[in-house]
Amino acid sequence: MKKGNWYPANFKRLEKLIRENGIDSPNYNTKNKPYAVFDWDNTSVINDIEEATLTYQIENLAFKITTNQLEEILAKSILESPESSNPELQSEKRQIEKICKDVVDDYSKLLDLKKNASLNNIHETDYYKDFSAKLRYLYTVINKAFGTDISIYLYAGMTSAEAGELVEKAIDDQLQRELKHLTWSSPEDMETSSGMVQVTFKDGIRVIEEMRDLYQELMAKGIDVYICSASYIDVIKVFANNEKYGYNIPLENVFAMRLAKDNGVIKAKFDENYPKTVKKGKVETIEKLISPKYDGTQPILVAGDSNGDYPMLAEFTDLQVGIIHNIGVQGLISDLTDEVMEAPETENQKYLLQGRDENKGILIPSKTSIFLDK
Repeated sequence: MKKGNWYPANFKRLEKLIRENGIDSPNYNTKNKPYAVFDWDNTSVINDIEEATLTYQIENLAFKITTNQLEEILAKSILESPESSNPELQSEKRQIEKICKDVVDDYSKLLDLKKNASLNNIHETDYYKDFSAKLRYLYTVINKAFGTDISIYLYAGMTSAEAGELVEKAIDDQLQRELKHLTWSSPEDMETSSGMVQVTFKDGIRVIEEMRDLYQELMAKGIDVYICSASYIDVIKVFANNEKYGYNIPLENVFAMRLAKDNGVIKAKFDENYPKTVKKGKVETIEKLISPKYDGTQPILVAGDSNGDYPMLAEFTDLQVGIIHNIGVQGLISDLTDEVMEAPETENQKYLLQGRDENKGILIPSKTSIFLDK
């Protein structure tokens, strides 16, 4: 295993974990191998590939849904949330619904423009500027207010092969981009239902060399590697399995959100045959779909970065090591982060806090991180 930019104590602990559990251990059992489970976005890579793919979709108008389908997707993203009836959110809900109407109206105009106009010319129109800013804005505010990720539904109308091709283009594009904040604004003087909005978000993604190397080392030492992500499964499979990105995770070891299909075409509806890989759903996925392959044993190693990963980091009693990538998130994960910051470093410590430099897209040998534009 390469030391790279691991925080030194983290590197030593991971080496010890592999030595004590891998094929060089006298207790290694080929019939019941140990295994590790990792989140993807902001854990296996710098930034979020599903968000990056949404940016690519918007910029290239790479959708296969009708205007009516988009309207239904946006409406259900609000109505299906338990927070939809929260009295404290009704004012915000009404404004979001106005923005949804603008997005649908813009999309209808853009579909007509696509028939004859070039993408460059479309980008110059107020319809595109309004659509792009407001759809990206909705992704953020609907997630924050109602806990719904609208981006996953926007693969509707595609086959898995088409979604995979789209994602690969998005990854290749985003790997070349500068790591920075982008700000999209809708036109001030355009007459719309909701008025002007502005949204700022992170652009660009990077492979994390140390994580990629860790996965190869684990697999080489007889420790199986799994991904459990809250992003859409066809997105994660491309990045995790395509050999040009170097992670080389077996497809059958990738678990993520699944949508139902109709004759191979993706629907804007969750596949109820699988747990939703969000928060406690990640624990459920491991317990129901991974652990039974290993006689009910728990993972020896789990890694994550957010509150969505907290349950799988905290609830497995047999967990030997949990890696927390420090991305500055508040909530349960920050409570755990604070504990690691204050705890003494030992050779058998359970939780490891790993820092990064978001401006350079690399890990740094520190527990603390340098955040974007800082």
